[in-house]
Amino acid sequence: TVYPLHEEFLLHHRAYNATIKEVADEKGVFFVDNAAAFGGERPLFSDFVHYTRAGIETLAGNYAAFIVRHNLIQ
Repeated sequence: TVYPLHEEFLLHHRAYNATIKEVADEKGVFFVDNAAAFGGERPLFSDFVHYTRAGIETLAGNYAAFIVRHNLIQ
């Protein structure tokens, strides 16, 4: 399997997230900005696409913070 270079992956991922955020804003639904939580940090990825344990923990923490911030669970 051939993956894009990490920097190229980040560029595509940013464009994808921008589109998803735009649609979420138009539809009035939640958008969790995981890209902002990662900031492109290499130690959070085991390769160009998949997360390390630290990456998974960062992802989980970002979702948890979002849920708490928006009072989605009582």
